[in-house]
Amino acid sequence: MQYVEIKPEGNTYNTGYAPYLNYRPLTNEEKGFVFVEKVLEEFWFREDLEAKAKSYAIAHLPNIFKNSSK
Repeated sequence: MQYVEIKPEGNTYNTGYAPYLNYRPLTNEEKGFVFVEKVLEEFWFREDLEAKAKSYAIAHLPNIFKNSSK
């Protein structure tokens, strides 16, 4: 499995097999509902992120199914 990350600026890129290992826990300030609510209301978060991630993966990630029919 490979992961795709989309930044608020619209940049999409391959984050590899385990990007979550580089993430950090939320700070106490970030744990507040107000912070989460603000992020969810940002315009870029309302886009069809799944479609954007799939499109990027199809175009840029190695085709893991290429040799699966052998």
